Amino acid sequence: MNLFSLKKKGHAVALIDIGSASIGVAYAFVEEGKPPAIYYTARLPIDVRDGETIGADMLRTLERITHKLVREGAKELHAALGSAHIHTVLVSIAAPWQETGVRIESIRKDKPFAFTRAILEEATRRNDNLPEGRIESGESVIATILNGYETGSPFGKKVTRADLVILSSTVDRELSEAVERTVRKEFHTHDVRVTAFAPVAFELLRDLYPLQKDFLVLDVSGTATDLAFVKNGLLADVQSIRCGVHALIEAGRAGGMVPAGLPGSDAAPAGLIDTERNPEFAARMSFAERLWLDSLKSSLTKFSERHALPRTLFLLADDDVRGFLEKILNTDILRSLWLSDEPLAVVPVRSEQLASVVATRGSATGDIFLAMLALFYSRRAQH
Repeated sequence: MNLFSLKKKGHAVALIDIGSASIGVAYAFVEEGKPPAIYYTARLPIDVRDGETIGADMLRTLERITHKLVREGAKELHAALGSAHIHTVLVSIAAPWQETGVRIESIRKDKPFAFTRAILEEATRRNDNLPEGRIESGESVIATILNGYETGSPFGKKVTRADLVILSSTVDRELSEAVERTVRKEFHTHDVRVTAFAPVAFELLRDLYPLQKDFLVLDVSGTATDLAFVKNGLLADVQSIRCGVHALIEAGRAGGMVPAGLPGSDAAPAGLIDTERNPEFAARMSFAERLWLDSLKSSLTKFSERHALPRTLFLLADDDVRGFLEKILNTDILRSLWLSDEPLAVVPVRSEQLASVVATRGSATGDIFLAMLALFYSRRAQH
C-alpha cells in the first residue's frame, strides 16, 4: 500500500518535525486538487537535562508534544472536520538525527533497452552500504538522465545508458525505532512514516522557484547546519556542519548578553546589541561567529573546487534567529569565495511564502517547517 495515497474525499494526517533544538507538530487535511490545510500547530524546545543524552532529551520532548497534539489538537480537528481520525503520521527528522547524501546509480548496456519502472526500483534497492546501526529514512530519485539528457518522463524510452541521481537519508536504527514507539502510543494507525528534512526542502524549493536553476539551501537548526548545492536544477551535494545557532546563543550568554532577536533575549529591537558597550560580549560573539562561518566556508570551498558557486542562498531558520543569520552571512569571509564585493543574495524562506499553497486555519500559526512538510505530503499523495 502506498502510504501517501489519497482516499477519495481526502484525509487527515499528523505531522511531526523533529529538529535539533525543537519539535513541532500539526494536523493537516489533504484533498485531491486542493492545497493542504493545517488546523493545529504546536512547537516545544527540546528539554535538555544534565546527565541525559540528547537522544533521551529529544524522546522525552517528543512524548510531551505528541500527547499535547492528541489532547488539544484532536478537539480542534474534530470541531473543524467532524472527525479526528488520522490516516497517517509523517515524521520528519533533521540533523543531527539524520544524515543525507547523494549517489548516482548507472545502468549501461551494449544494445538499446526500454527504461521501465522495474529497472528504476531495482536501481534504488542497490544501496547495500549502510553503516552499521543505521536504517534508511528516505530515498528518492531526484533526476533521471537518459543517454546524457535529463528527462521527467523516462519510462518506455529506448536507451543504452541511464543515470539515476538518488537522494538517500539514514537515521540511527535505535533512535528511529524509539521515535516510532513513542508516536504509536498516541496514534491508532499503522501508517507511521519516517522521512528526512533534506529531501523535503530540496523538492519544494526546486518546485517553488522553477526559474532558479543554481542555488544553495542552508538549513540552520540548534546544533547543526545542513547545506545543499543545486546545480542546473539537480542536487549536486549535501553536507552537514556540526554547528548551529546554539553556539552563537551560548557565546552571547557567556558574555553577559544575547543578540537581540535570539531565544533568551529581552531586547526588542531587531539586529545585534551594540557590542561596543560590552567588550567581552563582542569578543565571544566574534569568535563563535567565526567558527561557524569557517565551517561553512570549508564546505563551500569543497564544492567550489568542482563547480562555480551559485549566488543565491535560500535560508531556512526559525523566525527568532533568521534576521541575525542574514547579517552574519554577508561577511567578507564568505564573499571571498565568490571573488566579488557584491553581497550574497540571501533569500529567507518564510511561512507566508507558502500561503497560496498551504492553508492555515483555526488556531494554527505559521511554521515554515510544518508548512513544507504538509505540502510535501500532499504532493506525494497526489502522484
